This record gives sequence, structure tokens and C-alpha cells, in this order.
Amino acid sequence: MDPASASPAPRLVHGKPLCAPPLASSKRPHASIPAGGWDAHCHLFGALDRYLPADSATHVAPEATLADYRALLDRLGLAKGVFVTSTVYGTDNRLLIEALKEANGADTAAGWLRGIAVIDSTVSDAALRDMHEAGVRGFRINLMRETGGAHFSGGVGREHLAPLAARVKDMGWHAQLWVDSALLADLRGDLARLPIPFVIDHFGRTQAARGADDPGFSLLCEMLAAGEAYAKISGAYRISNNAPHYPDVAPMAAKIVAAGPTRLVWGTDWPHPNHAGIMPDDADLLDVLASWCEGDAAALKAILVDTPTTLYA
Repeated sequence: MDPASASPAPRLVHGKPLCAPPLASSKRPHASIPAGGWDAHCHLFGALDRYLPADSATHVAPEATLADYRALLDRLGLAKGVFVTSTVYGTDNRLLIEALKEANGADTAAGWLRGIAVIDSTVSDAALRDMHEAGVRGFRINLMRETGGAHFSGGVGREHLAPLAARVKDMGWHAQLWVDSALLADLRGDLARLPIPFVIDHFGRTQAARGADDPGFSLLCEMLAAGEAYAKISGAYRISNNAPHYPDVAPMAAKIVAAGPTRLVWGTDWPHPNHAGIMPDDADLLDVLASWCEGDAAALKAILVDTPTTLYA
């Protein structure tokens, strides 16, 4: 390659590459969005001099504030959001707790933000209680590092899943699993024994090139239909390069919505950290979701309102 045409090396911050910021946009969705909708997956990032990356982090991200995120929800016509601690921070959930307290004030039940923490089984009972009171409703386990290599390092692994599940059962939390659907056949028995619900992230990270008949994705749909699992049909831009409509994801979306319309939630994944492709516009992503539910207003309402209310309230 001609050196003059090569992409510039990313800026390093704290020794980690700084990923791109989200797209600046004022676009609003064209679709009719039901009132009370949830964005069930976002990340926030704090000031780079205060919130330091974990040693295991593969990147850092530009600051993405609670005010920025509230403005995004207002632009999209959504009411509530779910902030998932990024693997950038390891098990440091300070930013999560601070954001929840700022967004929700003294009345968490009436607040508009909920959280998914990254914790391991050494977390104290007192910390768990504090997280719950602030609005945390689940914990995230990273199984992508078992199939995706160093690019997906960080977070907390499967050895902490069962111990944590037993400890948070009485608080009504769930487990959020960042996992390739190819692992589900091996995991299904263990997951069935969990005493709490679990949510599979981002279409089970099934790349669109694998198709709707991919065995792992088909098993995910089977698990939804059987009432064994929930799933997030988010991150289409992470499994397809065909922005902005992702037509190669549409057959997968049709299959998963048909399998379990009341077992699904959706999220923007804003501010789209560590994404090297075309940066999506969140209004387009919401319109794509609506297109997947075209002609089925009940399914769209279930995905955006009813099921997330069950999981995160």
C-alpha cells in the first residue's frame, strides 16, 4: 500500500488507541415509535483524565456524557435508557453509579436510567445493595473473548456467572451475556440451570454472512421460542457492513422476531465504541428496527416498551 494513502494510526491515550466518536446528527426517526420506549443498550464514557482504562482494555473512547445521551433519547423519541459499563473500565462501575444517581435522583423507581454492571464474584453484598438502589438491574459476562480473541478481551468471564446469579436472584437481576451464538450449544444446559433470566447480546454476534440458518443463530431462536432466553436485536452494524439499512440482517431479524417477539429488546449501542466501519446514525438504526416489525405494531411495542420494562423496572 502507498504509505500516503494509508489510514493514520489512531491516537493513543493511556497507551490505548482512542476510538472514533459517534456521528453528529439531528436526524429523527421516520417511523412511528411507541410512547415509553427504551434504549436497552448504551455506554457512557467519562473524562479521560479521571476514568482510566483497565489494564485489559483494548481501546479508550472519547467522553460521552449523560447530557449527550439524554439529548439522543429525546431526538429518537425514547423515554428511558440502559447504561452498560464498558469493558474499557474492567470492574470499575463508578461512572455507572454516578450517572444513575444523577439521572434518577432520589426516586429510582420513577427515574429514566437503569444500569448493567460489570462485576465479579468478589463484589461485596453492600456494593450489590448500593448498585440495586441506584438502578442496576443486571450484570454482564464476556464470553466473546473465548471465540473472538484479544480484540474482545476484558470484562468478566464465565467462571463468575453462576456464583453471581445465585447472589443477585433475590434482587430480581438478570445476566447479560456477550457471547457468539456458536457457543450456545455447549452453554445451553448450564444456562438452563441459572436461577435468574439471561439476555443474549447483539444477535448473539452472529455475523450476517453466516445467514439466518446458521446453527448457533437457529438455536438462539429456538431458545427464545421455548422461553429459555431473552435477546437484544441490537448492533446490526457490528454484524453487517451494509449500512444504513443492513438488508443482509433482515432475514435474521424476521426469524428472531417471529421466534420470540416478547423475548426481545433493542438498543442503540451508542456511542458505538471500537467500531471501525461506517458510523451509524441512531435514527437510522431505530428505523431499521421498525422495518423489521413492519405491520406488527404489537411486536414493536413489545420490543421497545413491554419487555424492557419487565427486565429493567
